[in-house]
This record gives sequence, C-alpha cells and structure tokens, in this order.
Amino acid sequence: MEKKANLQTEQIFERSNQFLNLLRTIYGKIVVNSLVDCSDKPVLKLQDPDKINSFINRYKRQQEEGCSCCKKIYSKQSDFSERKMDFPSWLGNLDFREKNAKRIMIIGEDISPAIKKDINIAYGLARYIIDDDGKLFDESGKEVEKRNKLWFNIKKLADGQLHAILENIYITDTSKCHAFKNQNIWKSCSDTYLKKEIKLICPKVIIFQGRTSYNKARKVFERDMKEEKIPEDNFTRIGKISFANQDPIPFIKIYHTSVANRANWKAFDNNYYKRLFRNKILSEI
Repeated sequence: MEKKANLQTEQIFERSNQFLNLLRTIYGKIVVNSLVDCSDKPVLKLQDPDKINSFINRYKRQQEEGCSCCKKIYSKQSDFSERKMDFPSWLGNLDFREKNAKRIMIIGEDISPAIKKDINIAYGLARYIIDDDGKLFDESGKEVEKRNKLWFNIKKLADGQLHAILENIYITDTSKCHAFKNQNIWKSCSDTYLKKEIKLICPKVIIFQGRTSYNKARKVFERDMKEEKIPEDNFTRIGKISFANQDPIPFIKIYHTSVANRANWKAFDNNYYKRLFRNKILSEI
C-alpha cells in the first residue's frame, strides 16, 4: 500500500514538473521563475498581481530566451520587439494532485499586437481585478482592456454566474507569441505545445475563443477531435476531443471577443446560447 502511495506521489510530482518544464521551454526560466510560485509543488500558483505587474513592466526579452519555434521566422522581421509573449493564466491553485488541474480551459488565438510589453498575462486573469460585470481594473481602480470583452461575454454565457467559474479557468493561446497571423508560427507552436498542455492540465471542458483558435486546434488534433454542427447556428461548434488513456473532453467554439465581433456577441443574450452553454459546458464541471 505504501509503495503504491509513493508511486502515486511520484506521478503527481512528475506531472507538475512536466508542466513547469513545458512552460520553461516556451518562455524561458527567467519568465517562469518570476511569474509562477512553485513553493508548494505540486500545487502551483501565479505570483500576486503586484509581483506580476512589476515583472511585466521591467522585463526585456532577449533573443536567446524562449522556444525555438518562431526564432527563424522572427529573425527575418526588422523589429525583434514584435516577438511578444502571452503567458497562460489562472486564479488560485493549479493543483496537479487532482485529475483535472483546472476544469475549464479557454484557448485563444495569440497575443494581440496592441500589447506594448514584451510579455503579457492572458486576458488579465490573475493580473487585474475582475468585477461582477466582467470588467477589468488595475490596482489603482482604473478600467483596462476595454477593447476585449472576454469576461463580460463569458458572464453572459454563464447566465450571470461569472465568479462561480473564474476559479475553475485556465486560459492559454494556440500561439504563445504574437504570430503576425503567420501560418508557420501557428502551426509550429500549436503542434509542439498545445496537445501537451491540454494533456497535462486535463480540463473537463474546453472553450475555443474564435474561429482561428478552433481551426488551428483541428489541424493539431486531427482524428482526436469529433464535432457536431448546431442546426440553428453556422458558427458555433460543439463536440469532444479524445486522447488515449484520458476521458473525452467536451468543447465548444464561441465567437472571439474582439470589437469586430461585437454584433455577433449580441446573439449570446438570448436563451438559446445560454442553454447551450449551460447544458454542454457547465453541466460537465
């Protein structure tokens, strides 16, 4: 019995270490060691907002830091500073003692070119204060991130219960660097990292934010991904992703929450979308 318990403990720490090593491969040791609190492994936390913001404001990315996926492509760009990174984000514990380190994974496209820093925390989760309406505020009380309404719209889908699910969310991108919508970067980054990331987090559900993240994932997962078309809607997709030795993961594709999709998001005010999200996503967690 003791031997079995020790083996289980080793496996738990191995999963946690694999996740940290994945992050270090993508972002480099300096970034990971500065943003992630590893003092209570295998339970990982992000640093508090003051430390996160301080690091983001002073960090200058060097050519040799991070993964090799897009280095050749970016070496052709005249300005290396455009190679910005988006670090995954979560609230509270990322607990690798649990089968599902987080229950909900949101997958976005890639970091916005509007981000002025060399590194950003995905969609402000763990960096800013998110109020009951899904608005983001910095430590001084100033509203930020006005152009992207992800949390505001997730609140709509969750029938107003935003804070009931925020602690369950892990958010990441198909491409970890700003890709200039470069197909080669998307492919190399997604092929190399996304499947490993999902397997290690092992979410109960996945939300694809936008057509691009969904299409990139379909190319990565190939036969692992089965979808069903919603008769009432030509855009939204639901289905399941099945990996060997893991339970199938239900997914839903939603509109990207950029300003360009403001009109499309109005559709999510109606009961049909709330019911779809509740029955296909919230019921699973």
